[in-house]
Amino acid sequence: MPTQEEAEAAYDAEIAPALLKIVERCKELGIHMVAHVEWWPGETGITQHVPDDASVQMKMTWLAAHAHGNFDSLGIAMLKCFDCRASLFLNRYAAGDEELAARNRS
Repeated sequence: MPTQEEAEAAYDAEIAPALLKIVERCKELGIHMVAHVEWWPGETGITQHVPDDASVQMKMTWLAAHAHGNFDSLGIAMLKCFDCRASLFLNRYAAGDEELAARNRS
């Protein structure tokens, strides 16, 4: 098993350049991609191509990768990116200020 430094060096020297080639080819083909690589617990790299017209599931994958395991960060990002009013968990935060204020009064 490599050390953290060896794993990161291998990622930087081999994996990241290979993923960059893959993402460039994906762009040419109109394919959307998120690669979230963890070379050591908590140490990650992300290679991505997620344009505005990507699907909700691809955007959720992208947001999750950037949240780095922080559920609150993921939830806040989802509220900013999507209409979450139909969500069982996020709808109370997705409502407009007036609607939320009315709920809090009742």
